[in-house]
Amino acid sequence: MAPTKPGKTDEPETDFERLVQMMENISKQVVDSDTRSKLVERRLADLEAANQHDEASVNGEERNHDRQRYDRRNDRDAERHNFHRGYEQDPDETVMRSVKVDTPNFDGELNPKALLDWLATMDCYFEWHDMSEARRVRFAKIKLVGQARLFWTNVETQLKGAGEEPIIHWGEIKERWKQKYLPLSYQQSLLDEWQTLRQDDMPVAEYIAKFEEFMLRCDIREDRRMTISQFRSGLRPELQRELIPHTMKTLERVFQMVQELEKYLKSSNVVKQTDSQISDCHVGTSVTPSSTTPTSTTNLVKTAKGKGVLVDTQMPRF
Repeated sequence: MAPTKPGKTDEPETDFERLVQMMENISKQVVDSDTRSKLVERRLADLEAANQHDEASVNGEERNHDRQRYDRRNDRDAERHNFHRGYEQDPDETVMRSVKVDTPNFDGELNPKALLDWLATMDCYFEWHDMSEARRVRFAKIKLVGQARLFWTNVETQLKGAGEEPIIHWGEIKERWKQKYLPLSYQQSLLDEWQTLRQDDMPVAEYIAKFEEFMLRCDIREDRRMTISQFRSGLRPELQRELIPHTMKTLERVFQMVQELEKYLKSSNVVKQTDSQISDCHVGTSVTPSSTTPTSTTNLVKTAKGKGVLVDTQMPRF
């Protein structure tokens, strides 16, 4: 048997054996890494579930406060953005903002008209200042005094006790106030009054004002032709007759025409009264028709049958 050469090991490793050993080590590391990854994923899932459980257990009021703080922050950012953008587009924005526009308080008076007037004033104020919904709600609350403040505090307390969301929209607030202060029959009563509105001895301007007020309070949304017909039916008979030959498509045009007709009829009555007085002063005086010029604003026109017909030449043309 040949002797073993000095410096050599009994089990020398080949390149192939070393490669196999390296692959086994790598496979073991991959398995260990995959195991650690699954452990991390499981831990993250547990943390996420715990976080969701904590969020679900948070008091609803705290969530609402967080949301309101977020809304206020967004409102401030939006208003700053709108202000700068509006200033670039409209140099008069600064002047408009400096105009003082105030709003009255609401004390809960049991008067439907007072409530509707207050709501309309608030709408105009919000539009002027271009307020967001959140700011409208907060501003409206500080304008409540007396019974109105007590009522709204009670509404908020009931919502909170029932675990419901707070009211954050101005439109919903208005509906709550109407439910509280407007009788169930209020709208129908207004419609009935509007349907039976008649001019009688009122001047045309006063009749128009009342008619428009009923339209606004009743929130009329019917066809414009029906509204014109309703307005015309409430006029005095002489004005109704004058409107018959005319076709008008807008209520504003009807308003203008009726006011002009009223002025014309008043002036015609003055002329007729003057002519009557002159005629009374000349009773028994012989007047030759062919040589006399009529003093009134009417002319004598002969018809085909030879009969004289008085025609007013001063009638306004529309």
